[in-house]
Amino acid sequence: MNEKHSMNTKQKQTVKHSGWAQAQSGQAIVLMALAFVVLIGALGLAVDGGGLFFLQRDAQNAADAAAIAGAYARCTSINSGNPDAAMQTAGQAAANANGFFNGVDGRAVTLSMPTEGPLANDQWAVQADISASKPSYFAQVVYRGPLGVTTRAIAYCQPPFNPASVPGIVGLSSTCGNTISWDGSDGEIRTSSAHPEQALIWSNNEIKSTAGTSGNDFTGLVQSLEETDPGNHDTFNPPYTGDLADQGYTALPDPLAHVYAIGQYAPGGIVAGYAPEYHAITHRGTDLYGDPDYNDANRTWSPSNRTLSGMYYVDGDINFGNNVTFAKPVNGVGGVSFIATGTIQGDHVEAQYYQYPRAISDNRLSGSTGVLFMALGTGNNPCSYNAVKISGETLLWGLIYAPNANVQLSAGNDGLVIKGALIANSVTLAGNHLVWISDPDVMSPQSMLVRVAE
Repeated sequence: MNEKHSMNTKQKQTVKHSGWAQAQSGQAIVLMALAFVVLIGALGLAVDGGGLFFLQRDAQNAADAAAIAGAYARCTSINSGNPDAAMQTAGQAAANANGFFNGVDGRAVTLSMPTEGPLANDQWAVQADISASKPSYFAQVVYRGPLGVTTRAIAYCQPPFNPASVPGIVGLSSTCGNTISWDGSDGEIRTSSAHPEQALIWSNNEIKSTAGTSGNDFTGLVQSLEETDPGNHDTFNPPYTGDLADQGYTALPDPLAHVYAIGQYAPGGIVAGYAPEYHAITHRGTDLYGDPDYNDANRTWSPSNRTLSGMYYVDGDINFGNNVTFAKPVNGVGGVSFIATGTIQGDHVEAQYYQYPRAISDNRLSGSTGVLFMALGTGNNPCSYNAVKISGETLLWGLIYAPNANVQLSAGNDGLVIKGALIANSVTLAGNHLVWISDPDVMSPQSMLVRVAE
């Protein structure tokens, strides 16, 4: 009896141990399976991830090459032929040379002008987007779809630019009555002695002068597309040439659109990055440099009782207050530029042009200073809305650029002497004894350059 009981007990223990072993064996198989999945996943990460990394690198190189080639082609054909077609052909060819053919093996290559960022809708910028995919191998254990990458490159073309090819005063509007209006007497308007070949004034519509009995003296080529009465007492040397539309002339496009694009001066822009002293005065939510003279409610910067130096980019309007002085160059370096998304107003303005300071030999401007005023403000009526308004006794050397609205310069009885260039949608000059000397040297010549912006 005891022997039989002992045998049953051993059999039960054997069965018990066998069940435990089987359970342990099953758990080991599960653990091994999980470990196998983990190992395959790690192997997939190493192999497929590495392949994806190289695909991303190659796609980015191809996008850079396509953007640069497209920008160069667009730049060299902007004034002749079809720049969009040239951009597509050159950009796609560059992508092909780097192994990325549009529509082949699941790859897509597109070229266009940027739609966002500082270069949005800039005709001199080209954006290349490339997407590509590759099959997954070991990574199929955890992800069964193809592995894809997307890359983007933006290239910017700086076309060649000869400042002397730009007339000293340009009225861009072809619809404003009296696109360039001159109201005053005893004025002197002429080209600089250093650049007698430069045209003095060009208007895409009309030029009107309402001078008194003493008239104004214009020395330099004055042209307009439409015929107007330039003033009975004005003198022109050479004679005034109007109504050029009947001779087959067409409107002059903005000659500075690619040279002074405001996006280049905005935070993150190309020119902004080169400025040794840069101030971005913007809405408080994105203010990069706090400024006590910026009114956040109406987005107006009204500096007063201070000296200004460097480059100022203002999100809104600029209204110069009392006792504002502009830093003069030290050993030919330094000065001031003002770029406003709104308007610029000032009275008795005297400033140093920031980008290209140089000594001025003209006797009226000897030792004087200049400035860059760029205002992009627009109004309901761009023919009368003042993007730049400067009045009072002013001695100014520099560039005034307001392609979207009017520029009004009023000398009053104090006198206004300006040497430089003025390009605007329309121009209103008023006051007696106003002196204007066209000088392309306030703008810098540029050779063609293509570079990756991002």
